[in-house]
Amino acid sequence: MKNDIDIRTENLVNIYRQDKKLFDKLFSEAQRIYVSSFPKEEREHGHLLRKHIHRSAHGLSKRGNYNYLVALADGKVRAMTTFTTIKKSDFSLLLWGYVATDPKWRNKGIGRIIHKAILQDTIHNISPDFMFLEIEQPKPLRSDGTYEDSMRDSIRPKFHNDVSGAGCAVTIKEDDISIIPYAQPGILVNDEPQPIVPLLPAISSIGDGLIDHYLQTPGEVISPEGKLLVNKELLPTMDTDKASEIIHTMLNHYILSKNTYCTDHIVSIEKNIEQALEGSQKVYLIPILGTRYLDRIEDRIA
Repeated sequence: MKNDIDIRTENLVNIYRQDKKLFDKLFSEAQRIYVSSFPKEEREHGHLLRKHIHRSAHGLSKRGNYNYLVALADGKVRAMTTFTTIKKSDFSLLLWGYVATDPKWRNKGIGRIIHKAILQDTIHNISPDFMFLEIEQPKPLRSDGTYEDSMRDSIRPKFHNDVSGAGCAVTIKEDDISIIPYAQPGILVNDEPQPIVPLLPAISSIGDGLIDHYLQTPGEVISPEGKLLVNKELLPTMDTDKASEIIHTMLNHYILSKNTYCTDHIVSIEKNIEQALEGSQKVYLIPILGTRYLDRIEDRIA
């Protein structure tokens, strides 16, 4: 898969099967980008990622079909992403995990190439119906007109708004807009859990984006005061049971990663989500950019 600047993608699960020496080279390059892009508490250790790749390559994974994709240009890895496809009884789900780009290669369309590649990857012959993503909640501009973290607060939200079509799952009761209190459970380090990581639960319908074109800027949907500016019935929605099942599938994915994530955290997260969804028949999806004006998700994690 190429474009004008000769960027192609490779699935390291395939490379692992075919050429271990090439795999080691590409994996090492990709991991340098990965490690420099995410804080320690959000990263899985390299040996665990190798284990996921090994098990997926040999059909041994119980977590779904795991994939580690790299974008190559000039013979070197310029970006990486991980994703897992899971076949459920009534739908298929793509869990889009980590995605990171070499800072020198940003703004060259690599994110769009990766997004297209993971949707077209037919290694496991699964055509997903939905995509689930974990995204950091952005913050508004500071008083001096700058962002505290431009990647979190502007670049990533805009990418998901424009490319992935993912919307943050929220409940709306009267005038109250509440983000579903999702989080990544703490990773275990020497049997000690790292802190829980509050994240936005974002969902996209593959092939039929749930974020319509009129939902392009936060000001069009959510005001700086955190109020809804459009009729809620115009927002993309999902049946609460379906949204709950998608989120539960992600958390179960963590449970199956034995001795990697804190089980107590997972139980607590599921309890918070169950309470948040109680009495709601619909889950609404709003642009990631708009969540910067809502209450911080970390304040809702027990």
